[in-house]
Amino acid sequence: MPGPVYNITSAKSEPVVTHIKKISLAPGGKYAQTTAITKVNTVVAGVTAKTEASFEAGAIFAKAQTKVGFDLKAEDTHTKTTAYTDYIEQSNSTRSHHTYAIYHGTTKVSGGWEQLRCKSGTGWTVTGKGTWKSWRVDDSGTTQCGLGTKDPLALAAQHYIGC
Repeated sequence: MPGPVYNITSAKSEPVVTHIKKISLAPGGKYAQTTAITKVNTVVAGVTAKTEASFEAGAIFAKAQTKVGFDLKAEDTHTKTTAYTDYIEQSNSTRSHHTYAIYHGTTKVSGGWEQLRCKSGTGWTVTGKGTWKSWRVDDSGTTQCGLGTKDPLALAAQHYIGC
């Protein structure tokens, strides 16, 4: 009898700011220094079951990667859980005062899964189900308040600092 088959029953993604710093610059101002960027969120990868059935997390992640179309971090990994220090340069070459978000983040993905097993001669039956969650490669940047952007993470950073 063949082993279990896994299906991803749902998948959703959302940008998550994990670290952020807000700076304000006067017209012609420049920010150039090594600075701490504060941790504000942590994203964790994992698989949980809603039943007592045993499951293969690796198989579920493989199916989830196919569903979302990009590589996911493996079970038991998480984004950086502390502040980090980086050298930041940002200039305001306009004639107006502007606020900027220096951010670091990722795309968080999550959804549901089900395990199917073949019942001799009667077809497939659901023998387990649960949820999965993960995240993709980190991203970072700087974005100016009030400046339109199509980058979902930059937009999340703008909202996070109240732009």
